[in-house]
Amino acid sequence: MNPPVTKKRRQAATAKQAEQGIALVSVLWIVALLTVVATGLSASVRSESRIVGNTIALLQAQYAAEGGVELAAMNLLYPQTARWPADGSIRSLSIGSVRVRIATFDEAGKIDINHAPAQLLHNLLLQAGVDVDQADLLADAILDWRDSDDFRRLNGAEDSDYRAAGLPYGAKDGLFDSVDELRLVLGMDAEIFATIEPALTVFSGQRGVNPLHASPQVLAAISGLDNLKSAGGESAFTVQVEARVGDTIVSQAEATISMTLIGVGRPYRILQWRQPQQRLFPDAAEDDIQGLIE
Repeated sequence: MNPPVTKKRRQAATAKQAEQGIALVSVLWIVALLTVVATGLSASVRSESRIVGNTIALLQAQYAAEGGVELAAMNLLYPQTARWPADGSIRSLSIGSVRVRIATFDEAGKIDINHAPAQLLHNLLLQAGVDVDQADLLADAILDWRDSDDFRRLNGAEDSDYRAAGLPYGAKDGLFDSVDELRLVLGMDAEIFATIEPALTVFSGQRGVNPLHASPQVLAAISGLDNLKSAGGESAFTVQVEARVGDTIVSQAEATISMTLIGVGRPYRILQWRQPQQRLFPDAAEDDIQGLIE
C-alpha cells in the first residue's frame, strides 16, 4: 500500500515542477537570444563581405580608368596612320575583368576661346540655339573678358557692367585658364554653357580649327569661314575613359595631355585632369558609388 501523499510532499513536487519550467523558459530565451546574435553576425559578415567586394571592384575600376589614359597616351606615340582616330570615336576594350571605353579628342579640332574671333564665337552660339542679339552680347562679353584693356565693346561687358549686375567681380582682362571659367562671363547661363562646352578648349592656341578632327557642332560653327579652317598642330589631346565592373561600379577619368618626346620619363605632360562631363557607356549605371562602400 502506497504511503499517503502529504501536503509537504505535494508542495515539494510543485516547487520542483516550477523550477523545471523556469529552467525550460530560460533555455528557450537563451536559444532565442543566440539565434538573434547568430543572425546579426551572419548579416554583418555578409555586409562586410559586400563592402570589401565593392571596394575591391571600385579600386579595379579606378586603376583601369587611369590605365586607360596611359594606354591612349601610348597609342598617340604611333604614326598618325596607325593610331586611334582623335575625333572622339569610342574604343571598347577590357583590362583584366574591367570593361573600358576610351575616347580621344584632338584639341585642334575645338574652338579655342582664348584666340577665336568674334564671328566664330557668334556662329557657335547660334548653333547652340542662342538668338542673334544674345549671341552678339555673349561673343563681345567673351572678348572683353579675355582682352587686357577696359574698353567696352559695342555689346560687351567690362567691370562696371558686372557691378551693375550685382556680381562681386569684373571682367578678368586676361586669358581663360579653363573652359569652366566661361561660366563667369556676364550673360552666360548653365544651359548655354552645357551646350557649347564640348566644342571649346583653351589648349589649341589657334584662331581656327582643324576640320579633320572637329565635331559636327564645330564644323557647323566654321561653315562659311574658310579662313578659320587650319591644318592645325598636334598640340594637345583630351583622353576620356570610363571603366566599369559589373553593372554598378563605375570610374571615370579625363585628362588633357601634351605630347613631349624630349627627355626621360613620361612621353606626355598632363595639362588638366577633371571629372568627365559625359558618359561613354550608353546604358545607365548606379552613379552613387559612395553609397556602395558605406
